[in-house]
Amino acid sequence: MALPWSIPDSSVLFALQSDLTTPNTTDGDFVAIQCDKLVPKFATEVTEFELLTGQVGAEPERIVGRRHGTLTVSMPLETFKDGYDPASENPGGAPVGGIEVIPPWFCVLGNIYGSHIEGISTGDPLSTQNTNFWRGAHLSNNERTANGVTAAGTDSTHIVVDNATASDKVKAGELIVAAVGDTTAPQLGYVKTKAVQTFTLFDPSVNIAANNAAHIYGSATAWVSAEQQRPLTMRWNGPENNQCYELTGVMFKTAKTGLDSAGVPTVELSGEFVDYRIRKADGGQVVPDAYERAPSLIGAHYGILQIDSVDTCDLESVSAEFTSDFRYGKCHSAPQGIESITVLKKRVRFNFSIGHDNADAVYDSAGAPATEGSHVWQSKLELGTTLSIGCYVGPRVGRILAQLVPAARVIAVPDATDRDGVLAYSTQTAAVSYSGDTTDTAETSADSPLDSVYRISLA
Repeated sequence: MALPWSIPDSSVLFALQSDLTTPNTTDGDFVAIQCDKLVPKFATEVTEFELLTGQVGAEPERIVGRRHGTLTVSMPLETFKDGYDPASENPGGAPVGGIEVIPPWFCVLGNIYGSHIEGISTGDPLSTQNTNFWRGAHLSNNERTANGVTAAGTDSTHIVVDNATASDKVKAGELIVAAVGDTTAPQLGYVKTKAVQTFTLFDPSVNIAANNAAHIYGSATAWVSAEQQRPLTMRWNGPENNQCYELTGVMFKTAKTGLDSAGVPTVELSGEFVDYRIRKADGGQVVPDAYERAPSLIGAHYGILQIDSVDTCDLESVSAEFTSDFRYGKCHSAPQGIESITVLKKRVRFNFSIGHDNADAVYDSAGAPATEGSHVWQSKLELGTTLSIGCYVGPRVGRILAQLVPAARVIAVPDATDRDGVLAYSTQTAAVSYSGDTTDTAETSADSPLDSVYRISLA
């Protein structure tokens, strides 16, 4: 009996490719991702000529060209694996029990941003590259140090560690996490300054782990860098063993994370592929590995969104969106006429709606407080004021999510809107250049999030 392709019963798997046009065909390199159901949009270029057919009613000839397409992958965010044991395994290190600590979506996101993807050597066998990729070798990872915190000097904006061994495990620009135990409220923040054994946090933390018995826990950070995204092969499998579409040269132009208060954090990846075909030997469902779900952004989970390091409320429609442009390298001998894609014009937008209230500041044209003039968000646009945006949530180790734009500017007129009967401003900001991180060890912006314009982390 013929069996249909049930879209809700499909699976999505990815693997790293050696180049843009050569699909990865090694089954063991592929990792399943738990995402919303999707249908890729297949495209085939067709050119129609108004040829004289010599017969009334005869359709002119169409000439078929290259294959390609687009896709969108959406999912609620995951954090570290179910059963994560921080005492015996670290993000970026060999896992216990076979399941990698870092979720697959985060490894893909780090590739989209660039991070340190060039740290995965193309001189290694492709399967070795895939092992390193899914382990998060291109991310900035740090390790646990038992009883690594020194109570003296640890406060909402500082974490002091015992010795250089503990200090050297965490790089400037990374997320640092401290807690007395795996299930206790953690202190967390991005390292702005690393000096001797003292870490100064970019934003004040909700919790304070000023206890000599507190541990430093491992984290993983992806960041926007100058490095080029590497192409992936995607398998879109139906439930039957002969139902598989192979998409070659998958690269993503945009990545948007949704960060609404009380909402479920989400990510939406939109991209393109340069070729596709059916592979009847590679279908069938694949159960993704189990990972913790990122917690909703609420105070009960120690959630907070800080603008200029101040807890800011009445925010809605909050999102961070990475965008880029593609330059296509054309080649007559490439399978579909495209032999390379170069990622250009990487940008990060952080957008939100914020309500107007009677405590809002007003500024004159010089930026001084006034009783008449420009509303605070209009003033930030006119004066080019730089601001920071940090978002953090983490009820316990293994379920921590953090993001930081250390320097942003308002880039469009704040749009006055009616939001459920009250005045609010739809505000668009963009990440701008930043160089405020400092360190006393060897990390650089090439191999760490040091001075990066945008970073996102799990712990």
